[in-house]
Amino acid sequence: MLRNSSLVKALLNIYTNDGLRLTEVEKHHLIDIVEKIYQRLERFILYCDGFDV
Repeated sequence: MLRNSSLVKALLNIYTNDGLRLTEVEKHHLIDIVEKIYQRLERFILYCDGFDV
């Protein structure tokens, strides 16, 4: 079974040429990051390691 981080990195490897980007962020920076990237042409996976709900 793949860990979540391994699955995310595998998807990135598959779709990088299609404009997918991986950005690891701390949960308290999520709003700031979204405001900066929402109009970009690339698509992003915002990854928060250890994010507890």
